[in-house]
This record gives sequence, C-alpha cells and structure tokens, in this order.
Amino acid sequence: MLNRPLNRPLNRPLNRPLSVSLLRGRWTGLAGTFAALCLGAAILTASALLLTSAGPRVPARYAAVPLLVRGPGVPGEENGFAENPPWSPGTTEALVRALASVPGVAAVLPYRSAPGPYGADGVRVIGLRTEPGADLSAVRAAAGRAVRDAGAGAARVLAGEDRAEAEPAADARTRWIGMQVLTAMALLGGFVSVFVVASTFAFRVVQRRREFGLLRVAGATSRQVRLIVYGEALTVGVVAAVAGALLGAAVAPAVGGVLVTAGFEPASFDVRITPLPLAGAVAAGIAAGLLGAWSASGRAARVRPLEALRDHTAGGTPMTRLRWITGVASVAGGLALAAASASAREDALVNDVLVAAMALIIGLTLLSPVTLPPLVRAFAWPVSRSAVGMLAGRNALAAVRRTAATAAPVLLTVGFTVLVTGMVRTTAAAYAMGSAAAGQAEEDRLVWLFTLLLVGVSAGYSGLAIVNTQVMAASARVREFAVLRLSGATRRQVIAATAAEAVLVTGIGTTLGFAVAVPALLGMRAGLSQKAGAAVPLVIPWPAVAGVVIACLVLAAGAATLFTYGAISPPRPRFPRSGKAARGAGKGMAKHRP
Repeated sequence: MLNRPLNRPLNRPLNRPLSVSLLRGRWTGLAGTFAALCLGAAILTASALLLTSAGPRVPARYAAVPLLVRGPGVPGEENGFAENPPWSPGTTEALVRALASVPGVAAVLPYRSAPGPYGADGVRVIGLRTEPGADLSAVRAAAGRAVRDAGAGAARVLAGEDRAEAEPAADARTRWIGMQVLTAMALLGGFVSVFVVASTFAFRVVQRRREFGLLRVAGATSRQVRLIVYGEALTVGVVAAVAGALLGAAVAPAVGGVLVTAGFEPASFDVRITPLPLAGAVAAGIAAGLLGAWSASGRAARVRPLEALRDHTAGGTPMTRLRWITGVASVAGGLALAAASASAREDALVNDVLVAAMALIIGLTLLSPVTLPPLVRAFAWPVSRSAVGMLAGRNALAAVRRTAATAAPVLLTVGFTVLVTGMVRTTAAAYAMGSAAAGQAEEDRLVWLFTLLLVGVSAGYSGLAIVNTQVMAASARVREFAVLRLSGATRRQVIAATAAEAVLVTGIGTTLGFAVAVPALLGMRAGLSQKAGAAVPLVIPWPAVAGVVIACLVLAAGAATLFTYGAISPPRPRFPRSGKAARGAGKGMAKHRP
C-alpha cells in the first residue's frame, strides 16, 4: 500500500529517468511515431533541398568567363519567356570594339545562339575574359561605360551569380514551371508531415490514459506527466528527424532526376546538398514531434488517478472549449478562403486552394468527436442487423477518439487526391478552352505528371499513416479482443468485426475527404470561370479517385486483419502434448514438484 496521498508529489525528480525507462519499455509502441517522424523529416528535407537547388544557374557555356554583357530585358513570366531580341550586326561590332579597348580585358567572346556567320545569327551575350590579376570590379565598371559609349546603354554587365540572368529563355521557363511544382510539393508535403506526426503522437498519448492514471496514483503531478510526454517526444524526435534528414538527402538527387526527365527542370538542374536545408528539416521534424506532444500533453496532464480503473478509449471529455473554438474557426476560415479563391490572382490560385483545404482538414479533425458519431450511425445502419456489423458499429461509436485517429489519414489521403486531381484537371480544361491544340499534348503530359507527383507526395505518405494507425490501434486492443473471446465470440468473428470497423472508418474518412475537397474546388472553378469569361466544368478523374479509395480500403482492412489475427492467435505450447517426450516431461515435472 502507498504511504502517501494519491496526489502528493514525489520527493525526488522522476521525469528524466522515468521518461527513459518508459521509452525503453514502450519502444514497440513508439515505432509508429518514429516512422511517421522519420518519413516526415525525409519529405521536408528532400523538398527543401530541391527548392534551394531550383534557382537560376550560370549556364555551363559561360562558366569560365567572369564577365558577361547581356542584351536588354530578362526572360520571365511577364514576357512569356520569349528570348530577348539580338543586337544588330552594326551594334554587335561596335560593342566588340569598345569592349576590346577596356583595360584589363584579355578577350571578347561574342556568343552566337545559332550556327551561322558572325553577326547574322543573333548575338545576345558577349563574354569578357580578364587579364590575370585584373580588378574585376574596375573592369566591370569600365565595361559598363564602354557599353553606353557604343550606343547599347540598355545592356547590362553581369558578374558572379548575376551571370545566371544569361540563362536561355527555354531553361528559364522550365525552371519557372519546376518552381511551381516544387512549391506545391513542399507546401503539401510539409502539411501532410506535420499533420500525420501530430495526430499519430496524440493518438499514442490517448492510448496510454490508464498508464498515466497509474502514474498519478503513484504520486506524479500533472507537470511531471506533461514533462514525461515532452521527454519522449524530444528523444524520439531527435533520432527520427536526423534519420529522416539523411534519408531525404539520399533520395533528393533521384527525385531531381525524375523532375528533369519529366520536363519540370532543365538538363542543367542538379541537387546541391547544403547544410541549411538539412538543419531546417531536422529542426522542423523535432518541432513537429513537440507540437504533437504539446497538443497531447495537456490531455495527458489532465488524467486523474481514477483513470487507471477506466478504459483508455472512453474516459474524459473529447471536446474542450479551445478545441471547439479552433475547430469552428478553422472550418470558417477554410470556407472563407475557398470563396475568396474565386477572385484570386492566377499565380496565387493554386496555393489559395491548397491552404483552404488544409484549414478545412484541421477544422474537421478537431471537430471529429462531434461529426463522427452521426456518420458512424449512418454508415453502420445498413450492416447493423448482423452481429459482426453491429459489433463494428458499436466499437467505432464507443471509441470516438480511436475512430477519429484511424479516419484522419484516410481523410487526408482521399481529400488531397480529390483536390489535386480535380484542381489540375479543371485548370487544364479551363486552359484548353482558350488555347490552340498545337501544344496541347505536351501541356497535358506535364499536367498529368504534375498530378502524379502531388498525389504521390500526399497519398504515399498518408497510406503509410493508414497502416501505422491501424497497427497502433490493434496493438492496444489485445484486452478488448480477449474480452470478446471470453464472451463467446469466435476468432473469425473478432477478426471480421475488426475488418468491418476498418471498412467503416475508411468510408467515414472518404466522406470527410470529399467534404474537404469539394468546397475548395468549387471556389477554384468560380475563379477560373471569371478569368475565362465562360463556365468552366468541374472535372474530377473518378477512376483515379476510386483507385485511391480502394487502396485505402485494402490497406486499412488488411492491416487491421493481419494484426488482429496476430493479437488473438493462441501461444505455441512450450511442451509436447503427446508421445514419449510429453510423458517424460510430465515425470520430470512431477519429480521436481515440492
């Protein structure tokens, strides 16, 4: 028996040693959190490295020349990435003579953009090779004066990294397309990573209510329980973030090669491994783990000692005032952003739609304890006449937090799949209404590849999260399965009920995913219709969406079935049941029996 009151604090600090001991004893349960953090950090690292490597480069053709004289204008979106007009033959000759007389210039190299005689093929760039030991700044200033004296005052003298402005217009256009793709990938990947990590860690803390109740019985204070959660999150987060950063750095060059092959980056694109993106991804991974711990530690700290006697899935009030306020504000903000996207600029339309969907996902996830029970009753009603269907519906309804945690990755997967595929296809349909058919095949290819990349980032990681949450849920239900077996349920019925519950959760997540994507898509379609001056159809590729939903169903039901079967399988006998060996073992046991 304890010799002190239940809520009396312990006399010695227990947070760090107890956190380590709990972490050692719970490493199998924390494997899901580690996997989510590691993959999230890998996505963040790869996205950051690709983004920082996607800027303009000094073309290899000009790499050995320290100074370049560039014609007027710079290729960019504002002029449709058209090449700047070349100098006339007379202006080119005057520039060459004037630049050759500049002190410190060893050679003047007119770069011709196409084969042909000098002066007739369009010279747009002139390189200046300096003499050894020449002051580059002084030569650059003198070359600028020479350009103005030659009558080409709009030309610019470029040095260092500024020479990247001499990049061909075709490469500049490709890099601009790639930047849009990488920005969307980074935004989507970052949100999916943080969302999955936070929800996984919160689900793990919810599963341990009884354990935290026992700690409170032993005398742990609310502050000590909170610090235990933070200690575990920090330990797992540091290891997982470092491992994920190394993994992301390893796969980033391969992803860069895919972008070049797909036509989203020019052939000169290569991934540069720099320390700043790696450090930022590690810090973001640790912050994501601590964010999940922050949202869950308050719930863990509020666990009372009597929670040790309750079921961890049923105790406590699911909705708090802060959760109500944040959830309603997120849903209202998401709907407002979806409506505002109808008047957004064309270059900001995609990001506005993505942010609107993210706000809706956060809001519906926070409000899931309120929105899920009606959905569970609606989806369980058709199968409630059978024992297995009734058991699946009652389990999903009784454990709302578990249902919300397992439905969240399905919501994320289906929501972003419908959003991205519908967004890209609807945008392509709007552009096809006002463009010629000549370049339509190439545009369709790039659009479809863009769709596959975005869906792969969101659905791939979320699919792993589906398996992860199902495994975590099944591993915490061993006692529940044992009670069902003792109540008369067969092993097949228990497995069937768990699989039916996974199917039910998948249907709920799919419904919420459409509820997230459709408002954002309607706002985007209104914006495209306003810009096109005609009604733009909302195009959703149903075969692709159906394939993703079926994949979620297979992953959820398959993971639940496999791990439920493993959880309720009888242990192997330690001794033979028959034969001479069994009789010998029995005699040996009788001989040593006191």
